[in-house]
Amino acid sequence: MANCMKSTLLVFNIICLLAGLGVLGLGFWVMLEGSKFLILLEASLLSKASYMLIAVGGFISFISLIGCWGALTENRCLLGSYFTCLLLITLLQAAAAVLGFMFFDNVESYPDKYVGDAILKSYSLAGKNLVTTAIDTLQDKFSCCGYNSPFDWGHSETFNTSVVAVPISCCFNQNEPMCNEQVLPTKIHIKGCKTKLVSWLKDNVQVISAVSICVVFIQLIAMTISMCLCKQAGEWSHRA
Repeated sequence: MANCMKSTLLVFNIICLLAGLGVLGLGFWVMLEGSKFLILLEASLLSKASYMLIAVGGFISFISLIGCWGALTENRCLLGSYFTCLLLITLLQAAAAVLGFMFFDNVESYPDKYVGDAILKSYSLAGKNLVTTAIDTLQDKFSCCGYNSPFDWGHSETFNTSVVAVPISCCFNQNEPMCNEQVLPTKIHIKGCKTKLVSWLKDNVQVISAVSICVVFIQLIAMTISMCLCKQAGEWSHRA
């Protein structure tokens, strides 16, 4: 029975290790995927979640190695430390899940405050080069123009519309001269960026949530087995 539990814990620790590396990779993917325009969302919950995923993924990978060593040596101290670490990381993931649900509830209106204001008040403004680049990247990546529509640019306080109607990043073919001179459906993207940005945010939150739930399920099983093995190791030490 003990050997069976030891083998099972080793298997679950290997799965935890792989899951931890997966969570670590997911954190870097979320951070890199939106790195060029997450500046528009300032300290968004999504960017915080990416850093949390990196920390959690690294920690899970580390404690999985402790779990493997504890299972192999049947060391009660290591197994107890492993259980405690897993409990702490599970609580941290629960906190991340709460943040995710908070963000998901506000995801429709959250970008309004930042992206909409950036278009109206910061684009092409001196000292705001990162914001300008982020908006151009957003429009190019999602094939969109403006926040709600291309006509948002006509209300911008910082974008000069006396020569062109919209930034060149709105054009289908950005190499075409004066493609952004007028708002023409044949030359520029007519849909605003809000719908696609919100969809992107929701997709990322759902991926993070699904991965977190799977990892927590694996961790709960590993915690149960480690406690049983720890208890058995204690009984053996008393008999000895």
